Amino acid sequence: MNGQRIETVTVVGGGDAGLIAALTLEEVADVDVTVVDDFDEGIPEVGKSTISYIQNTFHNVLGIEKARFISAVKPVWKASVFFTDWCGNGPFHVPFDDLTLPPAEPGRRRFEELYHRYETGNYRTLGVEIAERGVSPFVELRENGFFRSYDHVAYQFSTTRLNEFLRELCRERGIDLVDDEVTEVLTDGGWITRVAGADRAYDADLYLDATGFERLLMRNLDNEFEAFDFPLDSALVAKADLPLSEVVPATVVDSGEFGWFWQIDTWDWRDLGYVYSSEHASREAALAEFVRTREAEIDEAEVVEYRFDSGHYRDAWRGNCLAVGNALGFVEPLQSTALTLNAILTEQLAELIADHHGINHRGLRELYNDYARSKWANVYDFISIHYRYAGGEGAFWDAMRSVNDEERLAKYVDPYRENGFSSHAELDNRHGSNPRIFNQYIFYRLLRSLGVESPFYEGLDFEASPEVVDAVERETERIRSDADRHLSYERVYGSDVFE
Repeated sequence: MNGQRIETVTVVGGGDAGLIAALTLEEVADVDVTVVDDFDEGIPEVGKSTISYIQNTFHNVLGIEKARFISAVKPVWKASVFFTDWCGNGPFHVPFDDLTLPPAEPGRRRFEELYHRYETGNYRTLGVEIAERGVSPFVELRENGFFRSYDHVAYQFSTTRLNEFLRELCRERGIDLVDDEVTEVLTDGGWITRVAGADRAYDADLYLDATGFERLLMRNLDNEFEAFDFPLDSALVAKADLPLSEVVPATVVDSGEFGWFWQIDTWDWRDLGYVYSSEHASREAALAEFVRTREAEIDEAEVVEYRFDSGHYRDAWRGNCLAVGNALGFVEPLQSTALTLNAILTEQLAELIADHHGINHRGLRELYNDYARSKWANVYDFISIHYRYAGGEGAFWDAMRSVNDEERLAKYVDPYRENGFSSHAELDNRHGSNPRIFNQYIFYRLLRSLGVESPFYEGLDFEASPEVVDAVERETERIRSDADRHLSYERVYGSDVFE
């Protein structure tokens, strides 16, 4: 079977990850795609958050018109992850827009600005202003449908709205959505030989496992699951009413005794969650803390619990089966990477299949598996930094400060300690055509926000020049002035542009 050409693909699982994978393969790899799922089963109504690359997936790769997407899905635009209190550190933002000087300003000027920002903690970006003011990314809307907006933002939305829209798009583009439950998976020599449901069998050149944590296909293959050492494995989720006037366009995070809390605002409601470790707290203890610490009134009877494991299959692609979304793996939801990482991996998959004339061979699978492992490693490392340098007290936080390997994290931490900040553009260029999802500069900013000092900077007897200080202050005022022009959510969703 090695060397078989991929012309037909069956995706088992019709959640967001499966449908995005189906649309991407149909669009980029030009293959015939079928999605099989029990579509009568309800979609979990939770708030979904993303990182900014998802805009490229939806609007460039899949060619979805923005106005149509907004009208159907009704997203909230996420400008940052806003840590209001992280074990005593905060408030601070991890925004999606950069703040380094442009390439035309290299050398001393750049060094002085980065040092000045380190010293003063001035990391204001337009994204930070948007998040704190509760405004949209739009600066102009016209009756003829024209709009202008700031693009360095991500999406937050209800999974129900997104999934229904993706289903509609699949049907329009000729992707067959089959309402069936897969009940039989047979394998031979590391390849799937039969996938069948209650109604019929599904023959395909390539199968995609998009069944979430059930991992219905991949669990039948000899494939090592590499666990991450996060004890976090549970999430309590509740809803609260939310008028558009109170939307916070950020994922709001603060720490708890046994984990951390989220707030994800959507057009439909405010999504509240508590991610915790069942090793360190019972459900009852976690629920009591969740209800006690949230400003919104939470009905304990309405709280839903989700369980997850942290890690990923060593090989995303085995034989004629490939896992996507949570079926492939999961870190934990702190930086909202799940859906966007799936989109990035699926785009690379589709491009590799197209570039290799659709021939499924060992070299192609190894290329993709190496790429996927590098992305998982980058996300795992970035999330680990949040815990390694957290100051929380108690058994849970003691355990979290030992996650990941200190020597492995040294490649991010040591350069920051020894050299201070550096331009992320220069560092990204070292990685060629395979840049990290989270670049080195974002690691630096996070470390500083967590209170980690750079001995290099601390040892300098140096002050930024008045010209640089003045330039930073002018830039900060310009950002605030730009934010004054951004429209409210009531204005955006009250217009005729996004009916």
